[in-house]
Amino acid sequence: MLLEVPILIGLMVAAIALAIAAKRANVPYNVALVLGGLLISVGHLLPGVPPLNPQVVFLICLPLLLFEGGITADLNGIRANAIPIGLLSTLGMVLAIGATGAALHFMLHLAWGPALLLGSILAVTDTVSILYAFRRAPVPGRLAGIIQGESLFNDGTALVAYTAIAAVVAGGQAPTVGSIGGHMLLASVGGAAVGLAMGLLGGFIIRRAEDPLAEIMVTTAVALASYVLAEEVHLSGAISAVVAPDRCTSSAST
Repeated sequence: MLLEVPILIGLMVAAIALAIAAKRANVPYNVALVLGGLLISVGHLLPGVPPLNPQVVFLICLPLLLFEGGITADLNGIRANAIPIGLLSTLGMVLAIGATGAALHFMLHLAWGPALLLGSILAVTDTVSILYAFRRAPVPGRLAGIIQGESLFNDGTALVAYTAIAAVVAGGQAPTVGSIGGHMLLASVGGAAVGLAMGLLGGFIIRRAEDPLAEIMVTTAVALASYVLAEEVHLSGAISAVVAPDRCTSSAST
């Protein structure tokens, strides 16, 4: 972990520089970050660097990105379109995973288990890119709300689906719609409940503290704690991190 700290600091500095350059060049910053990362990788600008621990991404980067997306998204638009967002991020995600897995099974002759496992990886969209694109694109408000909400929650359902399929495949059983759907429903609802509870707790503390520094510290703690707590009890940390900011900000403002 000590070897990874300088790497993270260096990448953060590079990301800040790329974001500033992208803004001046009127280029979407997410595009600049992707191109910058590609150049660093292909150009071997960081030779001899050990692989980045996946736990750093899943326990630090992902919760903060999802939490930030939940705060900056149009929460009123998401609430108003909760039904289509819920259907797209659950049933729609299952259909996308199934279609991708079926294509991999029949075209590449993969077994159903590995095909669906790979499908759960390929079917998910990039939340940050979607949120940024729809903040700039001149699209109807309802469409923007639906797409932003679905992009926030599909990370959670895709991770739940991946975990469920991996557990079934590792157990030597053929994955079924019932087994995958049951895992997804339990982890999604449970993760949302954890995020709701953590958001209410964070809002309560912020409301009592009435201090900007405390607000920053509490929101950061809620972002990380909601994800880790949900994962520790085998629920969806991603959905927990998305739900938490809604309750945290709304309860703090009342």
